[in-house]
Amino acid sequence: MEESKATLMVAIVVLLLCCGVSNVRSDASDHRYKAGDQVPLYANKVGPFHNPSETYRYFDLPFCAPDHLKEKKEALGEVLNGDRLVSSPYKLDFLVDKDSEIICKKKMSKEEVAKFRDAVSKDYYFQMYYDDLPIWGFVGKVDKEGKLDPSEYKYYLYRHIHFDILYNKDRVIEINVRTDPNSMVDITEDKDVEVEFMYSVKWKETDTPFEKRMDKYSQSSSLPHHLEIHWFSIINSCVTVLLLTGFLATILMRVLKNDFVKYAHDEETAEDQEETGWKYIHGDVFRFPKYKSLLAAALGSGTQLFTLTVFIFLLALVGVFYPYNRGALFTALVVIYALTSGIAGYVATSFYCQLEGTNWAEFQAPCRTTKYPREIPALPWYRSTLPQMAMAGFLPFSAIYIELYYIFASVWGHRIYTIYSILFIVFIILIIVTAFITVALTYFQLAAEDHEWWWRSFLCGGSTGLFIYGYCLYYYYARSDMSGFMQTSFFFGYMACICYGFFLMLGTVGFRAALLFVRHIYRSIKSVIQVRSDASDHRYKAGDQVPLYANKVGPFHNPSETYRYFDLPFCPPDNLKEKKEALGEVLNGDRLVSAPYKLDFLVEKDSEVICKKTLKKEEVAKFRDAVSKDYYFQMYYDDLPIWGFLGKVDKEGKLDPSEYKYFLYKHIHFDILYNKDRVIEINVRTDPNSLVEITEDKDVDVDFMYSVKWKETDIPFEKRMDKYSQSSSLPHHLEIHWFSIINSCVTVLLLTGFLATILMRVLKNDFVKYAHDEETAEDQEETGWKYIHGDVFRFPKYKSVLAAALGSGTQLFTLTVFIFLLALVGVFYPYNRGALFTALVVIYALTSGIAGYTATSFYCQLEGANWVRNLLLTSFLFCGPLFLTFCFLNTVAIVYHATAALPFGTIVVILLIWTLVTSPLLVLGGIAGKNSKAEFQAPCRTTKYPREIPPLPWYRSSLPQMAMAGFLPFSAIYIELYYIFASVWGHRIYTIYSILFIVFIILIIVTAFITVALTYFQLAAEDHEWWWRLILGSLASANDNLVAFLEYELTFTITVPTDVGAFLMTGPFYVVVPRGCLSTAIAYTTTMHAQICLVSCKRHFSSATWLAFATASFSCLEVSVSVQHFYSCDTYIDQSSVSRSAMQLPKSAPVAFCYVSLFSGIAMFTAMFFALYSEAGHVTDDQRNRV
Repeated sequence: MEESKATLMVAIVVLLLCCGVSNVRSDASDHRYKAGDQVPLYANKVGPFHNPSETYRYFDLPFCAPDHLKEKKEALGEVLNGDRLVSSPYKLDFLVDKDSEIICKKKMSKEEVAKFRDAVSKDYYFQMYYDDLPIWGFVGKVDKEGKLDPSEYKYYLYRHIHFDILYNKDRVIEINVRTDPNSMVDITEDKDVEVEFMYSVKWKETDTPFEKRMDKYSQSSSLPHHLEIHWFSIINSCVTVLLLTGFLATILMRVLKNDFVKYAHDEETAEDQEETGWKYIHGDVFRFPKYKSLLAAALGSGTQLFTLTVFIFLLALVGVFYPYNRGALFTALVVIYALTSGIAGYVATSFYCQLEGTNWAEFQAPCRTTKYPREIPALPWYRSTLPQMAMAGFLPFSAIYIELYYIFASVWGHRIYTIYSILFIVFIILIIVTAFITVALTYFQLAAEDHEWWWRSFLCGGSTGLFIYGYCLYYYYARSDMSGFMQTSFFFGYMACICYGFFLMLGTVGFRAALLFVRHIYRSIKSVIQVRSDASDHRYKAGDQVPLYANKVGPFHNPSETYRYFDLPFCPPDNLKEKKEALGEVLNGDRLVSAPYKLDFLVEKDSEVICKKTLKKEEVAKFRDAVSKDYYFQMYYDDLPIWGFLGKVDKEGKLDPSEYKYFLYKHIHFDILYNKDRVIEINVRTDPNSLVEITEDKDVDVDFMYSVKWKETDIPFEKRMDKYSQSSSLPHHLEIHWFSIINSCVTVLLLTGFLATILMRVLKNDFVKYAHDEETAEDQEETGWKYIHGDVFRFPKYKSVLAAALGSGTQLFTLTVFIFLLALVGVFYPYNRGALFTALVVIYALTSGIAGYTATSFYCQLEGANWVRNLLLTSFLFCGPLFLTFCFLNTVAIVYHATAALPFGTIVVILLIWTLVTSPLLVLGGIAGKNSKAEFQAPCRTTKYPREIPPLPWYRSSLPQMAMAGFLPFSAIYIELYYIFASVWGHRIYTIYSILFIVFIILIIVTAFITVALTYFQLAAEDHEWWWRLILGSLASANDNLVAFLEYELTFTITVPTDVGAFLMTGPFYVVVPRGCLSTAIAYTTTMHAQICLVSCKRHFSSATWLAFATASFSCLEVSVSVQHFYSCDTYIDQSSVSRSAMQLPKSAPVAFCYVSLFSGIAMFTAMFFALYSEAGHVTDDQRNRV
């Protein structure tokens, strides 16, 4: 595994280095030349024009050879493409014209004349490359005019070649070759011939930019009449496909609907009636096929080929395969096929092991397979395999038929194909139609009670490859002039391999679509599933076992300090099994194992004994330590979360902690609500009369028991999760949120309106001053921002770091937008275990191409040369610090045996995602950015030498400007931050993502505006170094967020134990929080707040944070801050051991209090200090019951 990852990284680095640009002397490395410089010219090959694969070395014909014949070192793709470049005898030096320059005088023998005559008779052409530009020309011509007998033909050899070269400044733009019709040699007869080979060179200037010099080669495929054919082909294919597939879909859906109504309308009647059709063979449909090893191997290879095709399309769409990029396609095919071989191995072995029933994975069949197979009834001939393949392949082939001609004309001819976007659309149509037609034929096969669908679906899906090979015969005989054994064998041999690849790829697509369909229809009919009901659809029958998993334990006030459930000496079940978890669940710290409790559906139990156990002194000490730290446990019952405390501490009437009594709960009550055949709600109660004292270090006998009560409810299954999100949607909480938003909007509108008014008035005066009278403006001395117009677009220092920051910021902005979209559509519902973490990892990996494109494109616009280094910097700018932070925190978690420690397998999966997905997409984005050829559009010219920046007052320096820039955006989000922190670092549930999205939009607007305003004031002060000041100004809001973290940590903290808890809480808080704020600053480069800092922090009490809290309170005496302080205190009282009435804070106090506190921030700070200090560290029985 390590070797494969190392090989992959080496291949990527080598690929990047091969694409790099070197700044050596003017030569072919950067395509820049000086007058008289030698421009590389290589002779490539010769061959008959109508047989593109039949090519030979250039000097296989007796041309004049140079004095020193050198072969050019070629890449793998060039060799596979048949290129054999050697030095040419022509000398085309830069800007040097030549007229009838003689290469050599040569007397050709009879054999050499015969060679040339044979070449001319077969329309031989030659190919060369001049500064990587292709050149073609014919060797000679055949005079057939007025001659019917081939023996009367005249054969002429061209001996004079004219090179017409266009240049733009110091670069070659275009080269054309002409042969002189008046300078030919007759080679009709077999006799010695004297020949003078000559050439002429003419240079002409053009204004075509270097970046567009390859456009002429791709224009042929983009001409209007060609594009009209392509789009007509696509529209015709789409209409035909929609009509036919719509017709099939209508029939299929109507039949399926009738089947579902027939089988599911009345369950009792359905059980009595005789089963027919596809339901009749439910016991055979998932019987494993013959030759399953071969099927698994075909699926693995087909998946690899599908992945290869997708990557090739990505490279084509970003512009890698531009015309005559020699061997790029072949190199990409070989490298990507090698790198994706692991996909084939994984898919094939995994699927084979599922069919074999090993421990790798289990095949998810929704119904049980009978012991003996049913006999397949006799079917008509058109139901057999070959007619079905013919029907399955025709429709997909008809969708790509017209486009195939252009592909063949490009691969097996001299036509150039560059409209990959149209080809990609055709590919998508092909995939969709293949999947649909295979599903339709599979259904009709099952409806005919033929259960051997495995191989049939694969063969039907892949049959399009056979149609393509049939098209090869038509193209060869009807649309091409290919001839000869070599060309024919090459054409049909390679096309057989290509069509076989299509057969495997499309067969895999068809099989996967059919498998999903078959699973779906047999899972949809409840009466078909003869196995016991289980957790797959959350439906159960009386007595069914409902899955119950124990998850973790930990101190209530340290949400990230969690341990495995059986790290405490509970009674283990007879067969302890760990649940397979998704990536997000593992990242979330979930470690689900089978629980010892048996809560079968609708089975009530009273004081059921799990086990009788004698706790040893060490085990008693473990439980006592857990109870003293308010440990809770968490379980999942039918995917519903359960919490409960392990015990309680009796402190009543005891001032000395040594007098406290510690009790362990030994009897748990489960109250479960159900609706028909589904579990709706579960609650846990502990019996206060069933306790075991564990105060002393001595052996204790314990009978662990539990009781189960079932009650019916009318709450529908779809709303069973609503109770967990109601806490954040209560009226007083919504009032706080909306008051926060309105307050922020009003404050922001007032302040930004004030700034906008000033800014617009000043700008208006500037424009009037500079533009009212042009002549007067030219005579007067320039001042302010106009004075530095020659320096304002001077590229900044460390432009590679700046470009990398912009790339990472754009990626994080895109990541945040996608996360918001998923949240708004309801993906992150309460206790959807690990969904957020999975989305973060997957979307970050998939958006890495955006970072690569943005960073490299901007870096190249700033005239950066080493774009490879910039790309590497982009990849590590965010991931590097994140990786170092993860290594430290994961090590801490491993030392303390916490569930936050990621297993080695999960770390390997994340590394593979980064290596196989993130890095390749980053490289592809970087290549696309480099090839985008965008130029930095500066509206004014930059002077040669920078102006000196005048001395500025202290408040114009970076740090004060950062403080001013960060305060306004931070004040807009300050109140909402508490609820985010309470959700991420506490047990509060946050579900009102719409309000959070509004706050996010406010943050974006304010950040953009305040940055623009400060940039104007900086330029007006004649300070032209504004590039980095933008990012540093945005960093200020991240620093304010860090202060908010410290304030939150202090304000709502209950004292953390000084050993494990202190370290585990301090580590994430003081390491992850700065890391998160750094990511926020990076994301602000695209005017946004990424919210990345909201990951895995904990609340921690430390006297060192009081200073930060006092500073924040004193500096933020604004309405929003005051409201936050009050409601935070109010919320804390809800969670403390002192009731609301004891604090004497009525429900109607918030509005009045917030305005009073606007003028008394210091007094409020002091009051909160004493309130928090006096009440910290207590948990009430009400709070336990609520949990």
